[in-house]
Amino acid sequence: MTTSRTAKFVVGLIMSVSAQLTQAAPVNVSFTTSGSSGDWYYDFSVNNDIGFNQKVYFFGVKTAATGIVGSPTGWTYSPENNPWNNIPWGGAVDGYNNPWLSDGSTISFGETVSGFQVHDTSTSALTSINWFAFAIGDNYLNTNINPGWNPGFEGVAGLTAPIPEPETYAMMLAGLGLLGVVGRRRKQSQPA
Repeated sequence: MTTSRTAKFVVGLIMSVSAQLTQAAPVNVSFTTSGSSGDWYYDFSVNNDIGFNQKVYFFGVKTAATGIVGSPTGWTYSPENNPWNNIPWGGAVDGYNNPWLSDGSTISFGETVSGFQVHDTSTSALTSINWFAFAIGDNYLNTNINPGWNPGFEGVAGLTAPIPEPETYAMMLAGLGLLGVVGRRRKQSQPA
């Protein structure tokens, strides 16, 4: 490969990765699982990538039964909104039975909040869970919910995958470097 072809390849690779990153979801939800059969605990993390001044103030998940056992600071279980569905606003029929409502705290742009915890008595741990979230601009000052005017989001959260350790990246880079050296030697050893 010539230097210009290599440079073009590297630039193309960088552009494709950055394009994928710019298409991130506006609200990202993930969860971790702990416990054992019949005694599972799910801890949800909510990340706000909506942008501007939009803040998440209403969030919920759907499990086999209502089982909220923990809330982040400034959030509370919202029994008056249980079960919650998004049919009037063009959303899913799901009855989200674990809703949390802001009690003076919101999730701002770029912020991730954890601690939305649910207990589940199923024999097997769930690997994906339906969720919803609503956001509002400026400051959220009361408990009135108006999803007709606020942006709403729905999705399916999956288990949080383990993050590769730095050693994994070092091994990968060493392997790619070795492939480059082998390729260069083969190319140089070929008759012209």
